[in-house]
Amino acid sequence: ETKDINRYISLVSTDGEVLERAFDTLKIRKLVDENAQITQQGHYYLENIKEENPFDNALTLPSLFSSSEIPNTFTPKSNIVRYTKKYEYSSVSGTVFLEDLWYFVLSPEIRNISINKIDIFDMELHLQNLSGATILIESEDNRVLLALSKILNMKENLHTRVLNCLFVGIKEEKDIVNLLYIEPHELEMSMKQMLESKVINAENILTEKGIETIKHILKIKNLSRQEQNVL
Repeated sequence: ETKDINRYISLVSTDGEVLERAFDTLKIRKLVDENAQITQQGHYYLENIKEENPFDNALTLPSLFSSSEIPNTFTPKSNIVRYTKKYEYSSVSGTVFLEDLWYFVLSPEIRNISINKIDIFDMELHLQNLSGATILIESEDNRVLLALSKILNMKENLHTRVLNCLFVGIKEEKDIVNLLYIEPHELEMSMKQMLESKVINAENILTEKGIETIKHILKIKNLSRQEQNVL
């Protein structure tokens, strides 16, 4: 880590435009701030990369809560999930930001969605697509998996799917419409109706009513208003 980033830029690339786009991407993902300093989320991401063994497809997830208690805060690492796609004896695996999941999973291609228990505390989201491939998604926060099980299910009510996107921090219109596989005007109508019913506010943040709705949908007990702003 260095304060004089310009001394090291040439080691990465001599193309100024490439570097500018890369820096903009890091800022959008909140991995660095305006001064090119690594944010808390950036540190979590680096920690995740350091811990990952590229030759080991198995991922051991630490247990974050007991069977009787669900924590009231997300961590910055919660918006990164582990993605594994398997077909017969072939598989690919890696980490994916939630807002980028639509590049890897297409809702219309999913024919089966289930949540499986890994152990007494942890779960994985199990998807099967039309080609017969299996997709496993793991997260350090089980609520992310519960929300994704609603988001990726095209049989679910549209308001429910949109609400869960906002809950886990997917807020860009293009990411929501692509992940839900809907038209932009459908999202606009849904957001308008949810605003009128007071489950979200003008900034597309869950209200107290919206939080209660999410708790009911996902069947979770402990949830604070601050959680939605952490991801």
